[in-house]
Formats: sequence, C-alpha cells, structure tokens
Amino acid sequence: MGQICANLSDAIQNYCYQPQPTKPVEIPEPGTTKTRSLAIPTILDRVVSKAVHRALERFWEKVFLDCSWGFRPRRNTWGMLRAIERTMQETGRTVLAIGSGADAGSRGPLATVPETGPGPWTAASIRSST
Repeated sequence: MGQICANLSDAIQNYCYQPQPTKPVEIPEPGTTKTRSLAIPTILDRVVSKAVHRALERFWEKVFLDCSWGFRPRRNTWGMLRAIERTMQETGRTVLAIGSGADAGSRGPLATVPETGPGPWTAASIRSST
C-alpha cells in the first residue's frame, strides 16, 4: 500500500497522473424495468479527487456567500430552513417557495405559504425529499 501511495504522489507532483477509465454499470430505475448507466471511478481516482477537493475547499469556502447552502461542509437542508425561519422572523418577509434545484418543476416546492397569509413561520408544509 505504501508503494502505491508513493507512486501516486510522484505522478501527481510530476503532473503525469492520468485518471483511469470509469467502469460503466447499469442500475435499475425504481419502479420500472428501465436501467440507467452509472460510471464508477477507480479507488485511486476517488482518492485523488478527494485530495484535490480537500486542498481547494479552504480557498473556495472563503468566497462563498453565507447564504449559499449547496454541497458545503457542515450545512444541510434543516440548517437552511432554520436560517430562512430566522430571516423571516427578523425581517418580517415571507418565503413563498423553495425549489429543489433542477427537479423543482417535477417535485414541487419544498416549502409553501398558506393562502391565509404570512405568519411568523409561514412555510406551513415541508415536503420530504422522498
């Protein structure tokens, strides 16, 4: 294992590391007979990817806005909802809908405001992501 790590380190430092082809795997779509293709990277490629991610994260975290919640360390949906609730209570503004990214049209809003009007916490129905 030590020799593999040493060789990998040398390849990266000498700018000659070449990622390996991914392994294509067909996985079933739930509830249908269809399948979709999934590309599985090698373990070494995953190690390199994670190492690059960890090295760069400390730099890019500094430039993200505090209101950005997607794929960031120590941030999740519940923290985002608490921040929205706190902002609504502090500003008196109402959150009308929160989409779920590219799937917003097909899955509907994550949180909605009742027609009766805003209250201190107006996102009355929070839909699970399942």
